Amino acid sequence: SYKVVFNGDGYSDEWKEEAARRGLLNLPSTLDALRMMPSEKNKELFARLKVLNEREFEARYEIFLEQYYKTINIEANSVQQIGHTMILPAAVRYINELAAVVDRGKQLGISTKGTEQLLAQVSGLVDDLVERLDALEKQNLAHVDDEPLALAQHAREQVIPAMNAVRDVADRLERVLPDDYWPLPTYREMLFVK
Repeated sequence: SYKVVFNGDGYSDEWKEEAARRGLLNLPSTLDALRMMPSEKNKELFARLKVLNEREFEARYEIFLEQYYKTINIEANSVQQIGHTMILPAAVRYINELAAVVDRGKQLGISTKGTEQLLAQVSGLVDDLVERLDALEKQNLAHVDDEPLALAQHAREQVIPAMNAVRDVADRLERVLPDDYWPLPTYREMLFVK
C-alpha cells in the first residue's frame, strides 16, 4: 500500500500522528505548503527535467505567494463589506425593535426583563462586531513589507485570524437574530433544509 493513502479524517489528530509515523509532511495551510516549494531538491528536479529553470521557478513561487496574499485580501474585503452592509444593519434594526418593546412595556407597566436581556446581548454583539471589523480592516490594510513571503505570512498570521474573529461574532448574531432579520442563508438552511 502507498504511504500517502489515508481513509480517515485528514483534519483529525489521528491523521497528524499517522502522518508523522509514516514520515509524511503535514502541511495544514496553503502557506505551509508554499514554503516547501523553493527547496533545493525541488528546484533541482524542475531544472533537471527542463520544466523550469531556477529563475522561472523563483518567479512562479513569488506569483503563488502573491496570489495567496491577494486572495486573502479579497476575502477580508468581502467579510468587511458583508459585515458593514448586511449584518450590522440587520442587527441594528433588531435592536430598534427590542428597544421599542422595552419602551412600550414600561409605558404599560409590564415586565420586559427577558427583552431587556436580549437587547443587551444583541447590543453587546454589535459592539463586538464593530470592534472586530475595525481590527480586520486595520490588519488588511497594514503594509508590512513588499516581499511576497512577508505579505503572505501577514495574511495567514494576522488577517485570517481577524476574519475568524469577525465570523465568531457573526455566528453568534445569527443564532439570536430572527430569521426575517438575518440577511444571509443560515447554517441551518445551508446544511439541513433542501
